[in-house]
Order: sequence, then C-alpha cells, then structure tokens
Amino acid sequence: MAIYRVVTYSRYSPYLPGRIYEYINISNLSIRKKRLKWLISLLANHEMGEINDRFYELLNDQTEEMYEPDSHPYDVNWAMYDELQSPSREGSDKV
Repeated sequence: MAIYRVVTYSRYSPYLPGRIYEYINISNLSIRKKRLKWLISLLANHEMGEINDRFYELLNDQTEEMYEPDSHPYDVNWAMYDELQSPSREGSDKV
C-alpha cells in the first residue's frame, strides 16, 4: 500500500492533468488504490489526454466503492450537540 501514498509526491504528478490529479489525491488510501487501478486499466486502451477529455463520461462506469464517502468520519453531529444545551438557555438572546 506504500506505493499509493507517494503518488501525490511523485516528480511526475505535476504533469498529470488537473482533474486526474485531484481525483487520485484523496486521503482515503483504500479508495485511492482502487482509483489508481481503475486509471491504470484505462491507460491500456486510452491515452492520458483522452482520459482527461472524457473524464466525467468514464467516471460514470466506475463502481460505487470508488466514490468519496458521503460523510467525513470526524464530522460533528450537530443534533447531538444541540441536545446537550440546557433547557434554561434555549431561546435566550442574552449572552
């Protein structure tokens, strides 16, 4: 899995088209690995410029497991936070 960590630091990354670089520059390493394998499989039949031009069209063919998660694992659940507010302070405009 270490090779997938260094992709964004590679000396060749500045030569990648912007949208492809942003697509593989995701913090979730398992999704990054799947995306890189998908990109490598596309390179067997397409040139990098063609992948860049048809990027969104080709994205429709990928599986859902390569999508970014809907929620961040460290997102704040504001509903639970609001439940902790004391009832005496609710509706009070005074600080």
